[in-house]
Amino acid sequence: MFTPRPVPRFFLPLALFIVALAAFWPGVYGGFLFDDYHNIVTNAFVQIKELSATSLWKASKGYSDNTRQLAMVSFALNAYWAGIHPWAYKVTGLLVHAVNAVLVYWLALRLLAFSSRIQAGHRPMAALALAMVWALHPIQVSSALYVVQRMETLCFTFLFIALLLYLRIRNQQITGEPVNQWLWSGLVLSFVLAALFKESAVLLPLFCLALEATVLGFAGSSGQRRFWRISYGAGSALALLAFVFWAVPHYSSLEPYGGRDFNTVERLLTQGRVLWLYMQQMLLPLPKSIYFYYDDMAVSRGWLQPLTTLPAIVGLVLLFALAVYWRKRFTLAALGILWFFAAHFITSNVIGLEMVFEHRNYFALLGILLLVAELVSRLPVRDGPAIKYVGVAVLVLGVGFLGAVRAATWGNPILLATDMTSKNPNSARAAMDMGVAYFELSDGDANSPFYHFAARQFERASALQGASTLPDVNLILMNGAAGFPDDLVDIEAVWQRYLQRLRALHLSVETRDSVWSLLQQRLNARDIDDDRLQQAMAIIIERQEQPDYRHAMMADYLLMHLGQQEQAEAHYRLAISKAREGGNQQLIERIAAELAASGYPKLASELTGLTMAPENIFLNRLKPDSTLLQQLNQGGN
Repeated sequence: MFTPRPVPRFFLPLALFIVALAAFWPGVYGGFLFDDYHNIVTNAFVQIKELSATSLWKASKGYSDNTRQLAMVSFALNAYWAGIHPWAYKVTGLLVHAVNAVLVYWLALRLLAFSSRIQAGHRPMAALALAMVWALHPIQVSSALYVVQRMETLCFTFLFIALLLYLRIRNQQITGEPVNQWLWSGLVLSFVLAALFKESAVLLPLFCLALEATVLGFAGSSGQRRFWRISYGAGSALALLAFVFWAVPHYSSLEPYGGRDFNTVERLLTQGRVLWLYMQQMLLPLPKSIYFYYDDMAVSRGWLQPLTTLPAIVGLVLLFALAVYWRKRFTLAALGILWFFAAHFITSNVIGLEMVFEHRNYFALLGILLLVAELVSRLPVRDGPAIKYVGVAVLVLGVGFLGAVRAATWGNPILLATDMTSKNPNSARAAMDMGVAYFELSDGDANSPFYHFAARQFERASALQGASTLPDVNLILMNGAAGFPDDLVDIEAVWQRYLQRLRALHLSVETRDSVWSLLQQRLNARDIDDDRLQQAMAIIIERQEQPDYRHAMMADYLLMHLGQQEQAEAHYRLAISKAREGGNQQLIERIAAELAASGYPKLASELTGLTMAPENIFLNRLKPDSTLLQQLNQGGN
């Protein structure tokens, strides 16, 4: 019987790390995408100019609700060393992914030991094959190279470490060895660090419970068995109570979520189809089925709308039931299925997130691969296991090839945009990216054919079902920058369409921020129709209460650009009142300083009660000056 030759202990992890880097390396030459812009590129908290404890502390507060602190600090460090050049951000993200591949290898090595069908001598190569497929899978490209998803990948760096420590602790308990208390400390520290990168860290207890329900079986001495069963039973009961009496009332809604066109029931119904889409992408990663933007995903409005909704949900229930039923006989397969469901517990639940994102499968893919490993180990073969080795090698090479091709596509913005629009022509976001890529090629020259291509792409994006206000905003900004030939774009029609959508669309991040994007560009001396802009601001203020800094921006515009001091004072007073309520003294001081610098020292003193020396501060309160191209790239939530 074939027995693999032993290899040095760290040779396989090192080889895995190098291959993971090399396969996706062409993708680091691509650009920023979608949520990268408002989270990183135009986020003043992140774009630090000095390396100090104060600047890093401010950067840690750069995400909504002051969460994901360490992720924001990591972006700030990139910003300090590399500015807004995407290469450095992407290389950092790829290095994190390669490290995670090694952690997955070590985790797989320990999990495969629970299978009696995989001999000890074969486990290192089996673990390497599993980790290689996990690292090189095409669905992982967006996690590794979509900069903002470093939040997810670094969170799972520490979750992988926590799972390794948990398995080590439980192994010592099961074998009767004294448990090293430093392992417990490391486990707790890993969980805390993971939570500071992203909220996905709260899934760790679910991952550990799945381990106990399958491969570990709550093993140990009688006292340990009792402890773990009671602990997980009580923890599950408390978690269920928290979910029912806090999470569901807090997050669910029978009306459409803010900024979405679906409610909680519709979201849960749709997620049944989404989870099967994920599984199909993982098990059959054909290039045409993985295309990053899924904004045209049909929402399930009822159990049979569309018809696949009910069968999808029934299938998921049966799959989960089978995993629970066979958890002691097919332990790895059951663990894989349970981990897949656990990985999607937050993102496929009642919180009003977007329907589909590939990066949500970063850990879930490992679960599906454990299922595949169990199936492969049980395949009957007549002439020995050699055919399995060949088959697994072909699988690794095939998946690696597909992943490398997709990574190379991500390394070229125009190629990526073309790829996304060809695979998903109904995606307004893909059409937007195509327009941005053309605009970049034009270098803002209205005489360039690429400038015309960009305008036509934005017109096409605006006409697609489910389009946001961004295509129209981009056309308005292009018109303000260089204008259009008379026969290319009817800018008056664009403005009317934009205002109509602003009144009718749900107030998504894209919709509500579009007004302030236009205002910011007007403050930066962009040629934008003031009458239309005031109409847009009136609509957004009527539809949604605005924070302090938005009123300050409006006041600056009314006073400095339009000379409407009475209207400006009203917005200044509202901004200052809100700032005082929220403890935002910095904004009040900046208002006073800017008014004084602009020749209104008396008004500054009357409004703020502060006497400020004139300072050369421009009118941007939240974000660094955005170029037109960055504004065109502005993403959503």
